[in-house]
Amino acid sequence: MQRDLNALAETSFDVVVIGGGIYGAFTAWDAARRGLSVALIEQGDWGGATSSNSLKIAHGGLRYLQSADFKRMRESIRERRILMAMAPHLVHPMACMLPTLGHFSRGPEAMAAAMLLNDFVGSDRDQGLDAAHKLPPGGVISREEAMRRIPGVSTGGLTGAACWYDGLIHNPDRLVLAVVASAVDAGAVAANHLEATGVLMDGGRVAGVTATDRLGGNDITVRARVTLNCAGPWANRVLGLARPDAAPLVQWSWAMNLVTRRVGTHEAFAVWSPYRITNGKRVRRPKPQALFVVPWRDVTIIGTMHRPHPGPGGAFAPGATQVDDFIDEINHAWPGVDLTRRDVKLPLAGLLPMTGMQGNGEVGLSDRAVIVDHGAHGLPGLISTVGVKFTTSRNVAERLVNAAFAALGTKTPPPCTTTTATVHGGDLGDWPAFVAAARAEVGDAPWLEQLLRSHGSRWRDVLADLDRPFDSVADVDILEAQAAHAVRHEMAHTLADVVRRRTELGSAGAPGREPLARMAAVMACQMGWDAASAADQVNGVHALYGFPS
Repeated sequence: MQRDLNALAETSFDVVVIGGGIYGAFTAWDAARRGLSVALIEQGDWGGATSSNSLKIAHGGLRYLQSADFKRMRESIRERRILMAMAPHLVHPMACMLPTLGHFSRGPEAMAAAMLLNDFVGSDRDQGLDAAHKLPPGGVISREEAMRRIPGVSTGGLTGAACWYDGLIHNPDRLVLAVVASAVDAGAVAANHLEATGVLMDGGRVAGVTATDRLGGNDITVRARVTLNCAGPWANRVLGLARPDAAPLVQWSWAMNLVTRRVGTHEAFAVWSPYRITNGKRVRRPKPQALFVVPWRDVTIIGTMHRPHPGPGGAFAPGATQVDDFIDEINHAWPGVDLTRRDVKLPLAGLLPMTGMQGNGEVGLSDRAVIVDHGAHGLPGLISTVGVKFTTSRNVAERLVNAAFAALGTKTPPPCTTTTATVHGGDLGDWPAFVAAARAEVGDAPWLEQLLRSHGSRWRDVLADLDRPFDSVADVDILEAQAAHAVRHEMAHTLADVVRRRTELGSAGAPGREPLARMAAVMACQMGWDAASAADQVNGVHALYGFPS
């Protein structure tokens, strides 16, 4: 997978997709598989904004039971299953628990009925999955077992816990990258670090974009019959390039999850949060909200905090006050954890669409993706989407590509095939058998499982340049091999691309200077950096974690 700006500038495409998060990546892949010529551009790195900042859960839509929205439940259950089948190395089952309180709407009786209904609605949740990816049925456990399995849970009003299974995404960054690579395999031309800076018009119709190469500084023109705006938090800005006076597509809120030291157990669970805390001020909620505690690799992710975002869309970085507020909220919801700022390895934050503020002072989150064909508003050839969930991004992309075909004049689009395809690296068959075969090949190396989970069936590609016996390879050698592979084959151009999104070195917290220097040295050989440039790259990565340069 190579970055080819000449191909982008010299080709007239059917569609250009703006935005390389999970929505843009799935859109490009779907469109290319259905026979369209596709350009995909991203101003930063693939999946580097909101797509990277999540609880890492592929949800089955359990919360839609509250509103009896069984259609949405079915969609979420289906898309969770598709993700597990298309990326079996990256998405695996995870046990979840929600404490029950009293004996009414949040009591064990109501939750037991909800678990039965969830299993009934999702009766086909395991269809086509191997044994390692099948999800056991849900149920309710006793108060005593809940206290044993949820460490430090508040016992006030506790009557047990509801239990069910969802999907844990081992590495959302690599999942986005795998979908982008799949789009390229299907014929798409893709480039990251390429920012859309203008919209082309031809006879009153949007005819593509102008873009600036953030690495080289040059401007190029990408021509396309249809432009698909999948820019996430930048969607309003992209629309403004075409019509400066256009009304915003959505309002934004910010969402934050905290990556902390390992707390809890190997199971995910929720704690009930009684307070909303802003700028140190606590406001008791009319009814508690659930905060989820998710075990992920060797750390824990706790979320989610939602607040309105008054400014325009774009990047969002939480400040110390916002992090402290969330720590305070977590400690009140889960008294036994006693978190401090020193325990926070990395805040994960991004912007999500909201409907406005609710009467109780909480953010009203949008629960449906927006797809707008701007042809009805005088901008034919431009279609925008703003998504709300990582899990259902493939389905939204399918509908967006259908809209693109309609804009191209095709009344009946070819069928979508991403429902049954595997992503780049996902064609590995049965997961336990795949792992066993790899171990038989290289032995029980400590680095093997991480390599298999990150690269799937492409794991040997990373080792191709390691000219030594496998039993002499250390973890740092694998990291260096991944860095070289990322530059040569995965469109990595900066140290942050490698540290944050190609490897696991910095995706769960700040790495030390020594491993960063080793990664920078590997990249310097590939990229032609001098010593000063490599040092600048190291300092730039440190700045991402709030460390002084």
